[in-house]
Amino acid sequence: MKKGNISGLMLLLGLTFSLIAVQSLLIGTANAQSYDVNDDGDVDINDIIIWSLSFGTFEGEDGFNSAVDVHEDGVIDLLDAILISINFG
Repeated sequence: MKKGNISGLMLLLGLTFSLIAVQSLLIGTANAQSYDVNDDGDVDINDIIIWSLSFGTFEGEDGFNSAVDVHEDGVIDLLDAILISINFG
């Protein structure tokens, strides 16, 4: 892959993640408490670890964890990780 193509891809990914962040703030996808997937009072690395264990699963499949589907679209994907990460800390 050419250097220009990689730079363009990185820019596109950055813009996509920024738009997702803005969208979640504007429409309030879920409240901050719902990003605490293990319900321990903190959004932290443990929530990301729990997300990673279900990454790539769809609703109805073994391993799907509805608590980690914070975007509530029936799939555990990067969007869920981004939404959890935005509320990290």
